[in-house]
Amino acid sequence: MGFVKRAQQFEAIFLQISDNRPCEEKQRESKIEPMNRTVWGLFAILAVMTALALYYVWQGWQIVDLSTRVTATRVETENLIFQRNQLRIEVSKVWSLEEIERRARERLGMKKIQPKRLVLPAP
Repeated sequence: MGFVKRAQQFEAIFLQISDNRPCEEKQRESKIEPMNRTVWGLFAILAVMTALALYYVWQGWQIVDLSTRVTATRVETENLIFQRNQLRIEVSKVWSLEEIERRARERLGMKKIQPKRLVLPAP
């Protein structure tokens, strides 16, 4: 009987010791888990903030790029309008009667004929 009683006491002590260790480990884990959660939460927040900052910088770069393109297009448009006006002036000069007469004299060797009076008989 003494042996059984001692075995039961030993088992009770062993269970108490073994129960205490997992409780201590659980306490350690419970302390570590919130800390890991906090670290991961902070990491997630940092990642989101970094992504938002990069998006903001990318948008700024896009705005600068588009502004540069718009300015270049405006300058090109002004140059093309100026060139169009110059060509219109040149076309009007080329098709003027004075220019046609000058080219006929220089290139074709034509001479201007003096107008004659035409007298029509009376009816």
